Amino acid sequence: MVVNRITCFMTLLSMMMLAQVSSAYAQQDDVAEGAESLPEDTSTSALVVQKPDVGVPDVNARAGGERPTIQNRFASKRRLLVVQPLLMTHVRDDFYNSWGGGADLSYYFTERWGLELRAVFLRTTLDAAAFDIKERFGIVPDARPQNRWLNVGVRYSPGYGKFLMWDNFVVHFDPQLVLHAGVASADRRLLPGATAAFSLMTHWRWGIKAKVDLGISVQGEQRERGWVLTTGFAPVLGVGWGRNF
Repeated sequence: MVVNRITCFMTLLSMMMLAQVSSAYAQQDDVAEGAESLPEDTSTSALVVQKPDVGVPDVNARAGGERPTIQNRFASKRRLLVVQPLLMTHVRDDFYNSWGGGADLSYYFTERWGLELRAVFLRTTLDAAAFDIKERFGIVPDARPQNRWLNVGVRYSPGYGKFLMWDNFVVHFDPQLVLHAGVASADRRLLPGATAAFSLMTHWRWGIKAKVDLGISVQGEQRERGWVLTTGFAPVLGVGWGRNF
């Protein structure tokens, strides 16, 4: 009796296990058929973030919407010949002061570069301190007063501009760097020297040119005790006329 019950239980358990296995195979077949029925999609879906269309700012545009422009030069210096009478003073550190007049002859090959020839006649006197010593003791410096100055130089114009004066008229100008080298005659002596200056050259109607040079000078002089270097301040004011060729 007991054996029959065990046999029936084992038979029932076996049938239940077969039923579960058959159900599992059936589910796998359904999944496979469903996968085959789906259309193939080879495209890969991606999240695309669209950025707002922001225009590239125009660096050449002003706040008012206008483009800045560089105006043509009021007066061109290319192949320009300029003749300028000038006034000059020369304050040296060796008890002598000079003032006088002369002329500059300049020629500009390009807008930037030009050559210049300068000839100046000077009247030289003792300064106040040296004159007082001379009056008291009859002693004068070992230096000789210069009376003529001949220089050759170069002018370089890095740019140009203009400014409004008193709300009435516009002044066109070129800032310039100037370098001269030459000799000055002082009695029977020749004084080699050089000047470096910052200059402002202005342009006016009818070809008129005016300039101001603020120069520093260095000169050498052979005196009783040997060669001596002197420095000085040499401002120049010139007004003349120019023409392009």
